[in-house]
Amino acid sequence: MLTIFLNEDSKTVLLSIVRKTTAGGLFIVRYIAPAFLVNKVMPLYLAFVLFVLRFYALPTILDYDVVSFSAMPLEALIKGVFIDFGLI
Repeated sequence: MLTIFLNEDSKTVLLSIVRKTTAGGLFIVRYIAPAFLVNKVMPLYLAFVLFVLRFYALPTILDYDVVSFSAMPLEALIKGVFIDFGLI
């Protein structure tokens, strides 16, 4: 998000902190990302991978008892929105 408003070669302190924090994750993601992704999209792909790990892989690894698909946290939230609007 910061590179939308700042140049990529900017010496801003906040941008340098973000780069140092995400450099390891981006390095690993480059090996598992599809070849057609450009470098500017890699942080978004990293966020997607972390999202999938957080909501799907970790509950499976930690033996989270899932009764149904809507018992997962994100799906329960989406189902709650549908119920609130009377769509289900």
